[in-house]
Amino acid sequence: MQKKIKLIQKTRKKVALTYDPEDIDALVSKGIEQVEDGDLDGGKATFERAIELNPNSIEAHMNLSAVQEAQGDLNAAVATNQKATLVAPDFDGAYYNLGFLLEKMNLPVEAGVQSDKFRKIAGKYPYDPRHIVELQQEMIRRQKIEENNKTRGF
Repeated sequence: MQKKIKLIQKTRKKVALTYDPEDIDALVSKGIEQVEDGDLDGGKATFERAIELNPNSIEAHMNLSAVQEAQGDLNAAVATNQKATLVAPDFDGAYYNLGFLLEKMNLPVEAGVQSDKFRKIAGKYPYDPRHIVELQQEMIRRQKIEENNKTRGF
């Protein structure tokens, strides 16, 4: 029964997504679904399409960066995150991800600069528990993508 419900939900999503292919939210949802299904190339193309339609979509930029990171293209992920900081200069998550990626690339000085920007922006909302939960969820999501990629041989 559970599988049938998931299949119905998935079918409904696909029908909704094919209804308006220029709906940015629908494209981002489709891209996330593709990534969750292991189709990183499809998700990447969908996020790129969303950015083409709306260059100011922070969600599309952040998800594209996550896919690029999962595919091992850290330079592209950094470039996408840098664009995200231009699109939404007050979105601390873009600086957090940028610092994380630069650290992964063994660029500690550059990572530190981005981490400082993150802390400065995040410091405006020091007692907002949603912020901490969102960061924890992002880290869990990244770990799942990496584990998924390892089991698939990426």
